[in-house]
Amino acid sequence: MKLKYPNLTFFGLSILAAVVLVWLGFFEKFFSGLGELGYFGAFIAGAIMPFTFAAPMATVSFFYLGEFYNPVGVALWGGLGAVVADLLIFSFFKGGIFKELEEIWQEHSRHNHPWRHAFLVGLFHTKLFHFISLFTAGLLILSPFPDEIGIAVFAYYKLPLKKLVPLSFLMNSIGIWIIVGAGYLLAH
Repeated sequence: MKLKYPNLTFFGLSILAAVVLVWLGFFEKFFSGLGELGYFGAFIAGAIMPFTFAAPMATVSFFYLGEFYNPVGVALWGGLGAVVADLLIFSFFKGGIFKELEEIWQEHSRHNHPWRHAFLVGLFHTKLFHFISLFTAGLLILSPFPDEIGIAVFAYYKLPLKKLVPLSFLMNSIGIWIIVGAGYLLAH
């Protein structure tokens, strides 16, 4: 049996799996031991932070890592881990999920008024909309919120990897450094 939308199905199943893991307390147990791993723990927390259900716990882990380790080192290792996760998310979105969403959009747009479709397409292709979308995507990556939406926007605009990697590293490292710095300041 061939699935009509395999990428969207996988995406939905991964969200379901994450909900089950949160419900079972997996992330809570997992993140409680990251402090013992030092900078490697920062790398792991960074690699998990971009994902929706792990972002809050990874943020708390970074806050506590700041109490015991150099904030710059934690931010750099965490940023590196976040880049790895962002590349995974980017390849997933770039690999076909947008094509599947476009197919659904095309099927749905047949039932809508043509002027509505033309208006939305025109709006989404303005320079102002592009700027706002890319700026918001960068802010989402900088923030302690999950990176999926920001990375999805970059994948949609086909941002080259040579721009995505340094941008992801810089934005994630700055965001993590702010969190770690708060933990450091509270401890000292």
